[in-house]
Amino acid sequence: MEIRKAFEKVKRFVDWEYKQKRPKSIQALRVKSQTIFTIGTLPDYQIKSIGPVIFIVVSDYGDSLTVYFFNKFGDKLGSKKYEPTPKFIN
Repeated sequence: MEIRKAFEKVKRFVDWEYKQKRPKSIQALRVKSQTIFTIGTLPDYQIKSIGPVIFIVVSDYGDSLTVYFFNKFGDKLGSKKYEPTPKFIN
């Protein structure tokens, strides 16, 4: 239930970002966990690692991309701007 509430906070941020800054496109994505240990032939037991960043929001302004990082509580951890090179977009 905690992740659902965090996603609602991220969704409100996405709505605010779109209304205030008007990017060409904006996406909210959830970061996958990474499996670090597996036991069994059909993975009977797995240990997964989740980093501090759970959600990312990508705003495309045409000449730059801004990526916002959110934790599991929906709090913004920071942001970073990138140039939209073809390699980065893929």
